[in-house]
Amino acid sequence: MIDYDVLVIADPRFPGGTSTGLAAELAAHGRSGYSSALIALKGSVLKYPHPYHPAIRSLIDQGLVDLVDPAGRYHARIAIFHHPMIFSRLPARPLRFKADIALL
Repeated sequence: MIDYDVLVIADPRFPGGTSTGLAAELAAHGRSGYSSALIALKGSVLKYPHPYHPAIRSLIDQGLVDLVDPAGRYHARIAIFHHPMIFSRLPARPLRFKADIALL
């Protein structure tokens, strides 16, 4: 099991405010010295392929947030489900993480 301070479960493909806010949160985690990971799930709102938001892709590329496999096993001090629409299409397999605190 891999440990993180913050584990974020989100759809990073939104082109506007939702992903811009997520990118700001992820950047703040890194600036504050927290280890953070992103489990990317596809919500049902976007009906055709979209790339990850450029700011989120940049944070991943810089190593400020780990993009992790949804099938992996993780522990986090806090898990944040970033947008309720990710629950409209649940993953094929259950997520296997433990968190001391979980927030939606």
